[in-house]
Amino acid sequence: MRQVLVHVIPFTFLATLSLSACAHSAMQNTNVPDTEKVTRGDAFVPIGIVSTDAAPRLAGQSQAVIAGGFLFASAQFPLEPKSGEVVGGTTERATERVLDNLEAVLRAAGLTFADVVKTTVFLTAEREFDEMNLVYRRRFGSHLPARSTVVVESPVCDCILEIEMIAKTRDAQGPPATNR
Repeated sequence: MRQVLVHVIPFTFLATLSLSACAHSAMQNTNVPDTEKVTRGDAFVPIGIVSTDAAPRLAGQSQAVIAGGFLFASAQFPLEPKSGEVVGGTTERATERVLDNLEAVLRAAGLTFADVVKTTVFLTAEREFDEMNLVYRRRFGSHLPARSTVVVESPVCDCILEIEMIAKTRDAQGPPATNR
């Protein structure tokens, strides 16, 4: 028996978080600094910015940020990196594209799916879960990070899903990730 934790959140709430930036017109190729410094008390904490042309870059956000031993990847949509066109057709194709985009961001930081500790999947319909999950499980193999799946009430620019992730960097404490 499959158990799925599903949260239904009004689309208008999510639109203010990240989904509203999906349109191709919002994509931009700006030069983002490699590191920034954030003040925490009297100390400066380095923040690394990850950027790659192998994944779509949406206006107003970094593809990923490294801080405190973790990479925080912004949600990726099923968009072709070069054209910004939405990959549609099936949930399987869309999921493959999203995971390809996220894998490119991880690779740009010297990481792999084996380093991922948490993902959040946003779907437009619960019925899409099984098809998404087949691709997700195949791509992650036996390494299954913690995951939340959230169903949103309305699609954005014909995107049926988006996925964001958190990965442990190689300098983070804890057991090293293994490729399985």
